[in-house]
Amino acid sequence: MSDVGNHIKVVLFGTPGVFIGDEKERIHFPYRKAEGIFYYLCVNKSALRDELINVFWEDCDEQTGRKNLRQALYELKKVLPVEPVKAEGQNRLYLDADAVFIEDADLPEEELLLQGKEFLQYFYVKGAPGFDDWVNERRLELKERCRAAARKLIPDAVRVRDVKKLHETLMAWHKLEPYEEHVIKETMEAYSACGQYNMAIQAYQDYQELIRKELEEEPGEELASLYRQIFRLKENDTGTGAMPEKRFYCRYPEIYDLGRSLDRFSAGSSSVSVVITGELGVGKTALLTHMSKMAPGQRTMYFLTHCYETEKAYYLKAFREWFKWLEKYDDEGRLHLSKDNQELLHQLFSDRYLKQEERPAVFGASTYAIWEDSVISMFREITGKRRIVLFIDDIQWMDDLSRQLLWRLVLELEGKFCFIATYRTGEEESNLDFLRRAERRELVRFMKLLPFTEEETAEIIRSEIPAGNAGIMASKIWQRTEGNAMFLMDLLNMIRDEGWDSGSIPPKSEYIVRARLRNITPVQKQILCALSIFMEHAELYELEILVDMDRLSLLEELEALEKHRIVQELVAGEYLAYEFRHQYYKEYVYNDQPLAKRRHMHYLVAKAYEKLKNNKRWLEHLPFIIYQFEKAGERALADQYRQEYKVETDATVISGDLG
Repeated sequence: MSDVGNHIKVVLFGTPGVFIGDEKERIHFPYRKAEGIFYYLCVNKSALRDELINVFWEDCDEQTGRKNLRQALYELKKVLPVEPVKAEGQNRLYLDADAVFIEDADLPEEELLLQGKEFLQYFYVKGAPGFDDWVNERRLELKERCRAAARKLIPDAVRVRDVKKLHETLMAWHKLEPYEEHVIKETMEAYSACGQYNMAIQAYQDYQELIRKELEEEPGEELASLYRQIFRLKENDTGTGAMPEKRFYCRYPEIYDLGRSLDRFSAGSSSVSVVITGELGVGKTALLTHMSKMAPGQRTMYFLTHCYETEKAYYLKAFREWFKWLEKYDDEGRLHLSKDNQELLHQLFSDRYLKQEERPAVFGASTYAIWEDSVISMFREITGKRRIVLFIDDIQWMDDLSRQLLWRLVLELEGKFCFIATYRTGEEESNLDFLRRAERRELVRFMKLLPFTEEETAEIIRSEIPAGNAGIMASKIWQRTEGNAMFLMDLLNMIRDEGWDSGSIPPKSEYIVRARLRNITPVQKQILCALSIFMEHAELYELEILVDMDRLSLLEELEALEKHRIVQELVAGEYLAYEFRHQYYKEYVYNDQPLAKRRHMHYLVAKAYEKLKNNKRWLEHLPFIIYQFEKAGERALADQYRQEYKVETDATVISGDLG
């Protein structure tokens, strides 16, 4: 663009226009077909003369059409400050890209969607149906691009809970397709997944009002059902419904997902079972309990049962709570079981079914098979009237016979029975194999529960911590707890009672840490003690400073600690290293050692680092040498290396500047 002042600027979205340079001086065309030809060339870059005649004068004979085209091109030449339309040969016309700047050409789909402007809006050419068809095709193409952009932006915004971005995207999509019910459905789902139930409800009500007024119609039953479910979610979230308990924080996508599954199942649709997986303390049990209390409908029965590690050896202990509830319902006349099944249900509580030492006598293979068939028959009778959802906490501890019975219930009562269970990662593998097998048959799906993000942690802190403690940085609390729900709530309770103390582990969290560490061997404890001495993570050669063990054996023990989910492997630059999975594990192991032992170990590591004086990684190790000598109580040596580090880093900076 050699002379900006004479360049032509073109706007194609919203009200179209052609302007001279940057002065926004609009060019007025003598008639619409000439202007339409110019827009057509701006989009397509080139066109055959015959093509333009067919688009703008399809009802004219060839001679008249060519005459009209020549006249239109002449008018363009007169009205435009430069000549942007050039001829190539006898029959092709093209747009000189150097003479024209198209302001909204090649916009990314996201910008097309968010700007919310229609292509050549309100621009109509009389007597040119071919041009109208071309404009409509272009609008449909652009609408599809915008729709694809919305479907990408919406889950991205939901994932990070960017409500502002989500709202902008959804409003732009509504403007694009105001009468499409699927747009409202996806809007309500997206808002609900972010916990914005009021906005989801408002979206439905606005849509309902629109189609009543414009189309004299009502929303479909599927959308109305979604509206009712979201209303119930809102009541439970705010404590105004039938669940008067403390507010359940975050987990909005998971609550919405599980809530929808339960709602569809209760309404008569089939539903796969769900296994909620996650590390210890991440909030699986809290989520499961929350969902069991807000489960919908009168056509479905909901039961909550727990599995315990100490009871894994007992037959059917995992289902004892469930069977007790069924017995209670039958006594109240709510099951209407046959006499045989009533007797069977009461027999389920005989102690002989639960005592470990009596298992061989009671549960021979043939005996159990007969008993199991009878139980399945009883459940067929129950589910003939009402469906069943079973909530199972800590399914990793389920005993073998309970697991076998659960498998048959899922297979033989498909569509009438499902379960939602929690599974602690890194624990009993046999039950995980069973669940994966069910997943391959599309009977079960997994939902991974992650620790809270820093933003979610900040939201919880704002609600939990009194205003007087508002100065505590959310990021510090998040770094300390790493978003683990149990550790977070335990720490917040301690802050409320005792104030902020960055060096101590809250009592409940300490109990959990001790429980996690109770099954490790003395050798593994020695490795953990060594690992806790290092500032961040430790490479193998660093652990070998403190652990007298050949490398292969050390790797095997570290692998075992990884399976216990106490340590994790990571790549530190070019090197393999290990660190604690959670800061609390490190703090507990470190503080559990005598001070004299810790100081001695710090000293050994610092002296080993000193031997790297001429190593290429010397500068990298200096901060760690300082840390180790300080922890060893050798302040003079720490100060000596602190001064050396300052000299080395200053020299590096000067050298870099000169280079």
